[in-house]
Amino acid sequence: MNYQHDPILTRVIDDLIGRYSDNIIAIFGIGSYFDDSLPPNWVKNDIDIIVIVKSLEKIPKPDWTDVRYKKRQITGIQVWIGFNTIHGYQDRYSFSKESYSNYEWSLIELKHSENSILLHGRDIRDQFPSTVDLQFDYDDILARGLYHIDKSMKEQDLSKAMKELSKGIFKLAFYFSIFFTPHFRNTSIIEIGNKLKKMGETNEDIEKMDKFFEEALIFRITGQYKSDFIELRENLVLYIYTMLENGSLHKEMNYLDVVKYLTTTFSGFPELLRNVQNSNLFKDKKIRIENINFGMRNITISGWIKQIFGTYKFDKEEGTKGKVGSFLLSDPTGEIRAVLWDDQVKYFRSNDFNVGRSIYIINGYTKESRDRGIEIHVSSYGNIYLLPEDQKAKKVRQITKNEVAKRLEFIKDAKSIRIPCPFCGFLCPPDIKMCRKCGEPLPK
Repeated sequence: MNYQHDPILTRVIDDLIGRYSDNIIAIFGIGSYFDDSLPPNWVKNDIDIIVIVKSLEKIPKPDWTDVRYKKRQITGIQVWIGFNTIHGYQDRYSFSKESYSNYEWSLIELKHSENSILLHGRDIRDQFPSTVDLQFDYDDILARGLYHIDKSMKEQDLSKAMKELSKGIFKLAFYFSIFFTPHFRNTSIIEIGNKLKKMGETNEDIEKMDKFFEEALIFRITGQYKSDFIELRENLVLYIYTMLENGSLHKEMNYLDVVKYLTTTFSGFPELLRNVQNSNLFKDKKIRIENINFGMRNITISGWIKQIFGTYKFDKEEGTKGKVGSFLLSDPTGEIRAVLWDDQVKYFRSNDFNVGRSIYIINGYTKESRDRGIEIHVSSYGNIYLLPEDQKAKKVRQITKNEVAKRLEFIKDAKSIRIPCPFCGFLCPPDIKMCRKCGEPLPK
């Protein structure tokens, strides 16, 4: 890109040179505004510029910080200008004195020419450290994505909230790329998308992140999300929480870990914190079939497959093909029809998807069935896990009422009766509520 053909860039760079010409070593452009690989209809309304200077002392700063930066708005374009030194890029500590940005991310952007463009001055990339053995601060990079999601949840202006969500998704996508592929060194949105898609071919969890990424791409091109915006944001938050709880990301976090992280990281994420505190996430969140009601969302439930009804294809309103399949889910408290949509239907083709198999559903929701009953539905934002037979807290085999009766043991001692667990058959004392072997609730 030749900035001289861009009136806004020309204005910004000429102003910088006019003010700091003796102090400037180089000016780099980073981010999507300078990414020629993006489609021509991509909405580019943010310009990010890094100015490498000899000394920060000559750059004005706010009274409350030593970080030098400027924000400007020119004909509807948001311009952000950061000032740094070559010394500041030598290590994380030095960089933290000069910038609020993530060190590893910033170093990758300037060190690798595919991630930035030299707008003025001399190319000094060889003076930055090698990124071969770079150790990422995953806590910090994850927080960069969550920051925009929290900001989206605060925002009253819908268009701004939608834009913030797309920013959060793109930053989370970068986090996924460098966590699952530590040698990944590209910050281009297109390359991050390609990496997600490639990883998603062999990892179902990453495949779900790729779907969120595609939604953000569509928004940046059309100004609208393909899915309902509020539901999409809720599903993204639940997805990230679930991945953290399962230990699928850089660390495993329980409820207290997440509350601490959302409270202490940066200045805190109040909307996300309120979200996790008001939900059943990270707590004893499994629900029993007997407690299922209409209008429920974010359902987590376990049980076993009692009957399989099969799958079929149908035509959607937008002209694409859809797939749906259903089965009867059972647990000690009852039975309910479970309906899987589109990508989730693939489980019906698995050799492990059979009657009696233990199954775990995450992020289901309820709908009214044709006979006015209740069904659990699982869309692409939900998760299905087929569990091994020895999985704790899941059914090992179904025990009939006759078996239960036969296995009741009466002991003359005052602590007499032993209650057979309906999941694993283990004989439990009558004064406990959960099976000591598998962890499931005992019959009342």
